[in-house]
Amino acid sequence: MSTSPFTTCHGAAVPGDPASCRPPGRAVFVHAFGLPAVPAAVPGARRRAARVLRDWGLCEDGLHTASLVISELVGNAARHAVP
Repeated sequence: MSTSPFTTCHGAAVPGDPASCRPPGRAVFVHAFGLPAVPAAVPGARRRAARVLRDWGLCEDGLHTASLVISELVGNAARHAVP
């Protein structure tokens, strides 16, 4: 598991000096974790992502929207993963 702040430079997340490439207060955070390529991984991915996003201060409406998006992305990835 990895959580790290990145700066935004012309629309791309890159490590570096915040003052040199982004407007003040516009940090991008990245959290990565692995999942098995099975549909049963969807609920765990949704819960884990919601926990991280809540820790980052995302509001409840944003959490609901993120949960829907994460469910679709992880579900589609698991369904269409190469066996």
